[in-house]
Amino acid sequence: MEKKEYHLIQIYDAGKGGWGPTIVHEGNPLPKVRELIGGRWTSSVGKLEEDGAAAFRNTANGRRAFVMSMPKGLPLDAVYRVAEAR
Repeated sequence: MEKKEYHLIQIYDAGKGGWGPTIVHEGNPLPKVRELIGGRWTSSVGKLEEDGAAAFRNTANGRRAFVMSMPKGLPLDAVYRVAEAR
């Protein structure tokens, strides 16, 4: 059985002045990041494959995204518990 891969994505919108709710995403998070930040990122920090987390920024509109990888095979209910932690 193939282990599922989940990521937590959090978006910062400068226009709204804050971070949005954490999104649980299955599979490759990069297309979702592009959608949420309104286009391609103009800068990034970290590498998901190596660091387990990365930050992306679209300087044209001020939106940012933070993505954190969850361990492969972690049950979905556990991923949601992490996402909802404050």
